[in-house]
Amino acid sequence: MSQYVETPTKAFEAGAAIAQHLRVKLSAGVLAAAGVADLEIGTLDEATFASGDAGNVRLRSAQGTCKMVAAGAIAQGAVVYSAASGKINDVVGKYKLGTALEAATADGDVIEVLRMPAALADLSDEIADPGDAGAIPVVSSGRCNIVTAGAETRTLAIPTFEGQTLLLNMKTDAGNAVITAASAINATGNNTITFADTSDTLLLVGINNNGTLAWRVVSSDGAALSTV
Repeated sequence: MSQYVETPTKAFEAGAAIAQHLRVKLSAGVLAAAGVADLEIGTLDEATFASGDAGNVRLRSAQGTCKMVAAGAIAQGAVVYSAASGKINDVVGKYKLGTALEAATADGDVIEVLRMPAALADLSDEIADPGDAGAIPVVSSGRCNIVTAGAETRTLAIPTFEGQTLLLNMKTDAGNAVITAASAINATGNNTITFADTSDTLLLVGINNNGTLAWRVVSSDGAALSTV
């Protein structure tokens, strides 16, 4: 029978020993430490010591702050992201989780984090423009403001994960920016984007195309699409 809870925590069976305050996910119906590419269901309130132990999870939907385990030094006020082994760090990664309310000085430090609602988009993250002939980073979701000093080119690899979002915007136009994607970005088969004017924009989302990650155009304003 399905159940629901209105409390900030919920108990689950653990599949192994898991340290307190680590990010956890459900794997084959039991708790496991969440990886860098996993959006956790919450953080473990108390450590589990063996498979079959009950683990009380502070759900990611809970109000207020939570405690998380740092993977290394993190400055107070830094935005934190998912890291391996149920931890967090300040390196831009797949999931933006919140803001560190206190500093961590070393791997394993437990710090207080103000969670960011999962529904918030990651387009607030700035992705650096690589410049002429550079590759636009695709490590995380975000926005990339293109600045040209003449006729320039860029390349764009396939997305890193499904649901990844990338907003491309022509911030400064001193010449066209031609971006060549590693694969087609729409059903037509276009793989080239030309930004010719300031404020030309293109919004992309990562999809699973028959087992292969690919970009698809969500919206376009001014950006010209072609195939080369």
